[in-house]
Order: sequence, then structure tokens, then C-alpha cells
Amino acid sequence: MDLKQVRLLHLIKSLNIGGIEKSTIRYSNILAKELGFVGIYAESGIYNHSNIVQNNIFLCNNVKKVANAFYFIPNLLNLYKCVRCNRINIINYHHRVFTLYVFFLKLFYPHLIKIYTAHSVFSDWQNRLIIADKIIAVSEKVSIDISSYKKNNIIIIPHRVDIPKTIPKKFNGHIKTIGYIGRFEHGKGIFTLLESFETLSKSSSNLHLVFRGDGPEKKAIQNFILTHNLEDKISLLPPCTNDDEIYSEIDVLVLPSHSLEGFGLVIIEAMSRGIPVIATKVGGILDLIEHKKNGVLIAPNDTGALLSGLNEFIVSKQLYKSIQMTGYKYVSEKYRIQMTIDIITNLLININKP
Repeated sequence: MDLKQVRLLHLIKSLNIGGIEKSTIRYSNILAKELGFVGIYAESGIYNHSNIVQNNIFLCNNVKKVANAFYFIPNLLNLYKCVRCNRINIINYHHRVFTLYVFFLKLFYPHLIKIYTAHSVFSDWQNRLIIADKIIAVSEKVSIDISSYKKNNIIIIPHRVDIPKTIPKKFNGHIKTIGYIGRFEHGKGIFTLLESFETLSKSSSNLHLVFRGDGPEKKAIQNFILTHNLEDKISLLPPCTNDDEIYSEIDVLVLPSHSLEGFGLVIIEAMSRGIPVIATKVGGILDLIEHKKNGVLIAPNDTGALLSGLNEFIVSKQLYKSIQMTGYKYVSEKYRIQMTIDIITNLLININKP
């Protein structure tokens, strides 16, 4: 198939902040210049009100809570219309909740090519239900997870990012701000970070912790801050679509997840800007970080280990600079976005060949 013949539609839950959403938009902005058509089917979100999604991307936003069975029929009809009117020939869905939608699309359009991108490690039987001509796994750990049920047609294509020509972050020898970026969910280990920071703040009075994002644990985070009198030391900021603004305000990124991390996009984003990362030994994170080489790895749910890791960066300027340089070099060599674009375009050209 010639690239100009490819009419690709991505299915994602919403256009709110998240690694899946951000990567889908990034790739779509580039691919739209080469393909005949690129669209995104998703519930409206913060990206609708930004200039991140380029004008040549078709947005089908007449979507209502795809995980809610009550909206299944109207959503399916809307998706059917979107595929028909835009002459879509390849569907790429990024959440398992779309499996039933794809099942019916297959009945309506038997020649429609179906790609499923696996972003998380689920370790459950639902992977058995995936319908796809090709499965993309974003990391080795995700590939192992899904290959337990789907043996064939799996390819590993990691997330990748735009890499600045030089390290934007200039380290002045003092760590002032620790950052968490992402959804406020239980599995992200947020309270391990809060407890570690509370202890650390007693001996390092100039430190500040920034939470950037949103999610179901937001109220619990606010309660923790108030209960422990940390209003002057912890900031809770809303999601932001400007990466330069997000990363310019932090010196160390912490990703303390204890489950369901298929990759960890914020890790390579931070590394590309010269920001050292402390993350847990779970899922796809292990594919990205080599301990004390390009980042620091700790056990999940271990407040003491996280506290120790943060203290090491505060005490050792040499360690900070070493990981800063090694992390930037690592992503520069392995995670430039054009690498993924080249693989995807080759996949789209050849996917319908026997």
C-alpha cells in the first residue's frame, strides 16, 4: 500500500493528558504529512483547547465515555459513520475497551486492517480477546505480557520523543524542585512520594514538590498536604500541554509506580531535557533505566528507598551531573521520534501484504 493510500484512524479514550494520548498526537502530527488521511476518535479533552493537535488531523469528538455500556450503541454508530465518511482502511486502537467496537467494525468492514497498540502490562485473560492483524507493544515487558495469549504478529515499537540539540536543563549545583507528572491514580505510588518528601522536607527546608496532572486521587493528595501542613512545600498544578513549561520547573523527576507501567513516557521526556529520573522496578521502566547509569531504580512501595535516592541526588552533585549527561545521551541515541515514524510508515505500507 502506498502511503498516500493509507487512511488511518486512531481510537483512544480521550484527548486528556496521558502518555498514550500524547504519543498518538505526536505521531499523528508527523504522519499526517505523509499519509492520505489521519484521524483521532476520542472523547473531547484538554488537547482540544490547545494548539498541539495540528489542523490536518481530523478529530472525531462526538464520543461519550467509551467504557460506559450505556453509550455503546451511539458511540458505535458514530464510529461507523466516521469510518465510512472518511474511507478509513486502517484502524489503530490503543485501549482494550475498544475491542468490542472493533469486533463490530470487522463485521461492517471485513477488509478493514486492524492494529492494536498495547501500552500496559495487565497480566490477565482479557488480552485473549484482542482482535488485530498486527499488535504493537511499546516495550519488551508489554510484549511478554500480551504474547502469553497472542503469539503472532507482535512488533515492539517504543514511544519516542523530540530530542533537543543540547540539554535544556542547566544544573547550578542545587536541587530545588522534585516533580511528579501524570495521572493521580493509586497505582502510580503517589503516597510513597508524599511520605518520603514529608520526611525529606524536615532536613531540607528549601525543597519543593510539584504534582502536575489530575485524577481520582487528587482530593486525597490535597488532604495529605493539609493534614501534614505542607501547603508551602507542595504544589498541586493542573495538566499542561506545554512540555517546556512542565519540565523547566523541576530538577528531578520521580515516577514511583507500583503497577501497570508499560513504558513511562515521562522518563524519556525528562531525560531528553537533562532531568535525572528516580523510578520503580516495574514493567517497562526496567527497559529504560539502568541503575545509577542513566537514572535511579528503587523498589515499589518503599518509602525509605525513595528517600535514599532523593538524598543521593541532593548530596552528590557528581551523581546528578553524571546521570544527567548519560540520560540525555541515552535517549539521543535510542529514542528519537523519527526512528518510530520510520518503523510505523514501513508497517503501514506492508501490513496488508501476505
